Parts: sequence; C-alpha cells; structure tokens
Amino acid sequence: RQMCIRDSYQAAHKAGEAEDKAKKEGRNRLVIFEESLPWDKYPKIKEIITLVKNLLNGEKGKSLPRSLISLLYQIYLEKELKKRASSSELSMERVWRFHYSLIKLMKGLNDNQQKDLERLLNLVIINYEVIPCLNIATRVADYLTRETKEVYNELS
Repeated sequence: RQMCIRDSYQAAHKAGEAEDKAKKEGRNRLVIFEESLPWDKYPKIKEIITLVKNLLNGEKGKSLPRSLISLLYQIYLEKELKKRASSSELSMERVWRFHYSLIKLMKGLNDNQQKDLERLLNLVIINYEVIPCLNIATRVADYLTRETKEVYNELS
C-alpha cells in the first residue's frame, strides 16, 4: 500500500512538471514523453502515429520493417541539426534519401499500404510544421508497436 501511495505521488509530481513545461513554452500545449507539442499539431501527429502503426503491424497487408521508425527519426534529427545551425531547410540529399527509402519500402505492398506510405511521405516532407514534433510521433509509434510477448514472458 505504501508503494502505491509513493507511485501516485511520483505520477502527480511528473504531471505537474509536464504542465509547467507546457505552460512555459506557450499556451494550448500538451506534453508527451517530456516533449511539448501545440494542440493544433496533435491531429497531424496522431495521423502519423496511426499510419506508422498500421504499416508496421501489417494492418492492411504485409508489415513493413521497424527501420521505418529510424528513418522518420533521422528526418527529425536532420531538422534539429539545421535548426541549431540556423538553417531551417532540410538538405535535399536527406529528403531524396528519405524518399528513396520509402519508395524502396513500397515494393511488394498492396495499393492501400502504398497510399498510406505516400500519405506519410507527404505529411513528413511537405508539412515542415510537423517535423519538430516528429520525435513524439516516432516514439509513440515505437512504443505502440513493440513486441510485448517478450515482456510478458519475462514477467511470468
């Protein structure tokens, strides 16, 4: 029982810290995995998460490799590096590499999966406003698509 009370206290403390972080970075924000995100970007991030989850789980056919998450995360890292170097544009080399990798993943997919992958490509490359939040999308998608059987076996 004492452990339960301590866990509740820690959860409340973390929630308070997340709320403070969201307030510090502006109005109408939420915090996911300690990253602040404007509410108006949440629908696009949720769409990216759903697309990635469906593609990795093979919801509409063959499942894609988990390297898709790394690929998306690399786009986020590239943007962060450019931001620190005070250049807001992604390098064309990186964009083409990302595009090439997605086209390569499309081979052997059915029409529905290809449409989902194209939609993901458009969301990530064309919608630059989403890229700063791509870290959140990739982490949530990674979390939602992990193999849980191994964890359950270890706990049993």
